Amino acid sequence: MSNIGNWVIEMQEDASEMTLSQFIRVHGRSQGHIWREVNGELYNRPAGEDRYAFVAHSKSFEEIPF
Repeated sequence: MSNIGNWVIEMQEDASEMTLSQFIRVHGRSQGHIWREVNGELYNRPAGEDRYAFVAHSKSFEEIPF
């Protein structure tokens, strides 16, 4: 993989283990969007397993007649 690809993967791994403040101290404020995307804040959705619970319990999902 390219150096840039490795750098992005490293930032994504750090984002899952650090707070936003820690992440910005290490990678800089300009990379805050990486932390927000990994932690679900960029798209205003829960991160990780909670993301799927949110979709499954949304109102529009419950209105579908099966």
